[in-house]
Amino acid sequence: MKHPTAFGLFAVLFAAAAPSLRAAEITYSQAPDPFLSFEGTTGNIGFITLKNNSADQIAFITGIRPVRFNATGGESDDEATNLALVGPNPTALKPVQIGPNGTANIKFSWDAVDTIKDNDVDHGDWGAIFIVDYLYVEGTNLFAVPQGNVRVADAPEPSAWSLMAIGIVLVVVGRYRFKLPRTVGLDRLADQQQVGRG
Repeated sequence: MKHPTAFGLFAVLFAAAAPSLRAAEITYSQAPDPFLSFEGTTGNIGFITLKNNSADQIAFITGIRPVRFNATGGESDDEATNLALVGPNPTALKPVQIGPNGTANIKFSWDAVDTIKDNDVDHGDWGAIFIVDYLYVEGTNLFAVPQGNVRVADAPEPSAWSLMAIGIVLVVVGRYRFKLPRTVGLDRLADQQQVGRG
């Protein structure tokens, strides 16, 4: 008799606690959104913020794995590649702990390439997909699939005004630089001719 009563009491307590256990989850965000990178750059860095939405439980992050980039818009030849996790690198034996209503960051890197050189000015949007394994105090293993939004833009072209200004500066500096040695050389030649006459 004691066992069925104890089991019934456990079932009632578990049923009461189950909604709060299910409501507790890891969500994610990022700022800025998207992360901007320019084609031809490597080692671009972004951060995804994980939030523990439990008001009373610690979330134990036991694994973070980069999966891949998924195209989310724009032109596909402006591509984000080489997705890599920079940190943290939690394990089941050494998890990252996120306190109730607390946060933690995922730091990741990528390279930006333009696979078709077509001299257009556009961009490609990509989602960096990760799998985050976590659990709450001796609970069921759970997972979240956060996504970091990345934009790969064409390298900015210099404006016509800046090119013209650089050209003017180079002309002025070039004239000044080449006149000075020639003038000094002619002055020395004149001095030597006067010394030779005297």
